[in-house]
Amino acid sequence: MNTARPVNESTARTAMNAERAQRRRQVTRAVKDVRESLETDIDVKPAFDWELMVEHARLRLASTIWVSALAAFIALVGFLWTDKVLIGAWAFFVVAAHLIGLYFARDFLKLDRKDVHLPSWRRRFAMTDAVFGLAWAILFVLPSDATIVSEVFRFSTMLIVVAVCSMLASNLQAAMFAATLPITVATAVGFIARPEVVFYPEPSHQVIFAAMALTTQVFFIVLGHRLYRASLTEIEARAEKDALIAELEQAKSISDESRRKAEEANYAKSRFLANMSHELRTPL
Repeated sequence: MNTARPVNESTARTAMNAERAQRRRQVTRAVKDVRESLETDIDVKPAFDWELMVEHARLRLASTIWVSALAAFIALVGFLWTDKVLIGAWAFFVVAAHLIGLYFARDFLKLDRKDVHLPSWRRRFAMTDAVFGLAWAILFVLPSDATIVSEVFRFSTMLIVVAVCSMLASNLQAAMFAATLPITVATAVGFIARPEVVFYPEPSHQVIFAAMALTTQVFFIVLGHRLYRASLTEIEARAEKDALIAELEQAKSISDESRRKAEEANYAKSRFLANMSHELRTPL
């Protein structure tokens, strides 16, 4: 009876220490989240914000070939309806803006989490995407022959480019707005301010095309926000899974430690009983 009591007290003490350690870890994690949340101006947890920015940088790097190929194809087609020097200069600016974004994305992925100031990097990504969107927007204000072919080409190109920019920058809402808004505004202004176009029966039709361009902007912004929420949900689920695995490993470690101490206590009890039995039998 006297031996069983220390065993129970040891097990209870081990469980109490484990519970206190768990509380300390929770408090430390909460303090860290609050401290990091003071450094960010959005309603996303800092850890999730970091993951979203990493995904944004990876998407930017993965799009290297496809964005360059799209710009080259549009430049080749643009030779048919605008000045070749202007369209060539536009293609150069687009590729240069894309390379700037790739440089910052690669530089960001090389850094450790503790060395990154999230708000400054978010602004940096938004600025690079704004430059990228402005470079694309130049295409829609270039002079053209004002025929039905050139107008349809402008509008279809705007749809493709806004869709691509929305998907590439969907993980950062500010970057998505910065990349797509200049394109749609330039397209709408081009439809309204351009001289008489052959296939417009009435001037009011130009306003209709401009309104369609702005409506397209709203549609792709909503689509980009849905992609952003999907990415955030995936990151949250992955974080919860990792936390659950860590808790299971911690519980297993505590269980193993408790079992080891219980076995040591049982071994000590057995030795004590054996010694007492020997001491009692020896005088007899």
